Formats: sequence, C-alpha cells, structure tokens
Amino acid sequence: MRRTPLSALVLALLTCGVVGSRKPSDDTGPDTTPHGDTGIHARSGVLIHYGHGGVGPSGLDGSMTHEATTELLESRGLAVNHSSVWPESFETIRLAILPAPGTSDITAEFSTLERADLIGVMSAGGVVVVEAEPGTVLNDDILNDLVWDLGGSMHTTGLEVGDVSATVVEHELTAGLGSIGLDLSTSVERNDDDCLLQVDDDCVAVAADSGPGWLVLLADGNVLSDHEAFAAAGHDNQRFLLNLALLDYE
Repeated sequence: MRRTPLSALVLALLTCGVVGSRKPSDDTGPDTTPHGDTGIHARSGVLIHYGHGGVGPSGLDGSMTHEATTELLESRGLAVNHSSVWPESFETIRLAILPAPGTSDITAEFSTLERADLIGVMSAGGVVVVEAEPGTVLNDDILNDLVWDLGGSMHTTGLEVGDVSATVVEHELTAGLGSIGLDLSTSVERNDDDCLLQVDDDCVAVAADSGPGWLVLLADGNVLSDHEAFAAAGHDNQRFLLNLALLDYE
C-alpha cells in the first residue's frame, strides 16, 4: 500500500483540533440517520466541491453537471453546497463529492487542512466520494495521491472498461441495489479495499473503510450525476446515491 508522510500529519492535525478551531455552523438540520447514532446524526449537509481543477456545474459535454444530484438530495431534506469555495466548517457535512479533481490545469493539490477536513467527515461516520473521469484528468497521480492520503489503498488504472452497466458486489454501501449504469469507465485496482461495482473481473468502484465512515473511488464521474437517465434505463444509480448520502441501508 502506498502511503505518504502527509497521512500522519493530517491525523495529527485532527488530534490537535485544527479543524474544530474553525467557526462552527448553527444549522445542524434534520436527523437524516434513522438507524442508530453513527456520529453524524446531527449532520444534514452535502458538499459537491469542484475546486482544484474539478468538473463544475457546466459539466462535460452535457454530463457530470450534478444538477440532478442536488435536486434528489435536497428532496430528501439535505442541504447541498455545490461550489468551488472550500467551506469554513465541515461540522454539518455528511457526504462530500469531489468531481474529477485535476481535470483542468488549475492547482489540483489539496492542502493538509483540506485533507484533514475530509478525513474529519469520515471520522464522524460520513462518506467522501472521489469521482474519476476517463480521459479528463491531466495527471492520475494527483487523484491517486489524494485517495492514498485519505486512507485508501486503491488507485485508478487508466484501463478503459467498455460496458454500459456494472454488477453490484454485496456490501453495506450497495444494499438494495440491482445494476448500476455506466457511461465511460476505467478500472480501479482495489488492493486491500472493497470492490463495490464490477464489470466482469474489473472493479469500477471501490470503498475504503475509514473508521466509522467510507472513502469511495468511482471510476466513472457520471454514475451519481446522471442518475435520472440511468434510472430510465432500469438501473439503480439513484438508490446508490441515496445510500451514500443517507447511510440508510434498510
């Protein structure tokens, strides 16, 4: 498993309370976790962050806009912040989505404090999703380094997977799912982490158990953002998004 010294530094920052020193938010929102106290029972926020060279609201060729993502999550009572600005506080965030960081030549590196914020989401029981997108990221090492520093051992391979759907591997995060629609995907080498979705023998989504929460690497940025079209084709992308956001697998 590849690791960098930054991981230890990030954890040290969390221990010392760097993240908690920021101004807290008074808006805790509704209790969206119906099954026990996972440490995120008071959190109702979702961050879709497209800074660091990520794909913004205009999307790519009409896809990856995350407009439908926002609408579905807001319909479930969650507060979605779709922005290139890094929040001052992560105390309300239960799901953070990073759409293809490194797509443009804007500085794609995440700071130590930003990585500590994301680790804090997972430490509280939430989910961080890194969306890869084949052929758009300038340097896959940027994305893979981020995943490794957040605690995952998986990495993108750059090898194209030529299929329009993935089968579901039994896992906490995939409960209740049938098939998942794909647009264009590459494979993910899971190493010590859990395969969630696969095409033949190739994993296209992998999850790392990061304390009470999860780090998810998706090899197709359309899986969550274009879920309406996939639903019309009979796939369960919408349910997958809700699994990640609500952490309700019953």
